[in-house]
Amino acid sequence: MKQYLLAKSTFMCETAGYAVFLDVKRDRYVALPPRQAALLKKLVRYSDGTSTFAGAPYSERAEMRDFVELARRLESEGLLVTQASQGKLLAPTELPVAKTSLRISSLPSEKVAFRYRWHFLVAWITAAAALRLMPLSWVIWRVRRRKRRSSPAVGSAEEDISRLTTIFSVLRPRDFAAADACLRHSLTLIEFLSRYGIFPDWVFGVQIAPFAAHSWVQYKTTVLNDGVHHVRSFSPVMVV
Repeated sequence: MKQYLLAKSTFMCETAGYAVFLDVKRDRYVALPPRQAALLKKLVRYSDGTSTFAGAPYSERAEMRDFVELARRLESEGLLVTQASQGKLLAPTELPVAKTSLRISSLPSEKVAFRYRWHFLVAWITAAAALRLMPLSWVIWRVRRRKRRSSPAVGSAEEDISRLTTIFSVLRPRDFAAADACLRHSLTLIEFLSRYGIFPDWVFGVQIAPFAAHSWVQYKTTVLNDGVHHVRSFSPVMVV
């Protein structure tokens, strides 16, 4: 049985024994139950040569067609590939465990200076336009490239992040409670902080039973736009 690679636009994690794919190119999640997740260690090449999955053990007496059917399905859906130029080794998602949530201090909106309002407006328009007009893969590529090419500003200490995130919280529209709010909220915060040379992690996570996907912004071990107990219920599948 030949081994497969993850497609370059695909990310994968394990949670509750399930294998969950994030297909950025098609903007979708695909979950495999524990029995099929256990098959992946015989299909996918891992960066450390071992499996990161702890799914239910799969009997060695299982018929070869189980492997073939799963491989064909995942390859036909563009999640797995065989050519090195089109794929990548599966590696664990690297993210420090969230330990604290940012405490937002009280700040009257009328005390927010115009320069902050302007940067927020640009960030909000940029994020809204990007998510509406461009594919998610392009949005993520843009954020990742900017983060990789930029040098942190001198004033990117924790106190500056706290102050700027507080200002952001005061200025952000209240309609973020709508569908996909976490995605738009997180991208807007990412855009806002980038204008001050601050580039935190943009995290995508999943959970099973019931299935749910979530997005949040994290700086080291501090969650900037959510509660630490809430995000801990999600397994990171991609960090930008």
